Amino acid sequence: MPESPAVPSRIETFTRVITTLLCCCWGYSFAYAFFRCVLDGSPLIVCFAAALPLLAVWASLERKRWGRLVVIGLSLIALLMFGCILSILAFSHVVLEFATGSLLDCLRFGLIEFGESPDTALAVLLISLISTVWLYTPWVRAEYETRKQSYLTPGQRAIAFTVVSLWTVTMLNSPTLPERGASNLPFRTPRRLTLRY
Repeated sequence: MPESPAVPSRIETFTRVITTLLCCCWGYSFAYAFFRCVLDGSPLIVCFAAALPLLAVWASLERKRWGRLVVIGLSLIALLMFGCILSILAFSHVVLEFATGSLLDCLRFGLIEFGESPDTALAVLLISLISTVWLYTPWVRAEYETRKQSYLTPGQRAIAFTVVSLWTVTMLNSPTLPERGASNLPFRTPRRLTLRY
């Protein structure tokens, strides 16, 4: 008599739903960034690099290990770039022109510099933080390791590192649409990256 397939527990179902929801949020964000690159006439290499996170989100939805690692890497980059922007603000005189010097004003100005609007920037940062914490939990890692061959793990890490590195280097070296119109924008390098989320 054939064995019936194991019924997933409530925890496994909850884990899959939350992971899928986070991946869908990233998919929406990166699809927006990709189509924006296509529509604003970015060079072909930028459009190709903008498509890489979409491929990673698909791989993560399919429970590929390298997809999970890319989503974690891009989430960490978003958080690090926000930290860089805040540290630049904290040690520069630019914040004095726009804020009264309070911590809340500094954070608000940092959110404006991170993205096009504070609400969008805050949403991306929250998704980044939640994704990083969630995808590092043992039960989510176990979900991605199920029925996988352990000898392929170094290759999966190499793929993830290559995708994250290629995306980061390409986006840092390509000007954004607002940059093309104005030559003297503050925080040029971090904004090249953060405007792509």
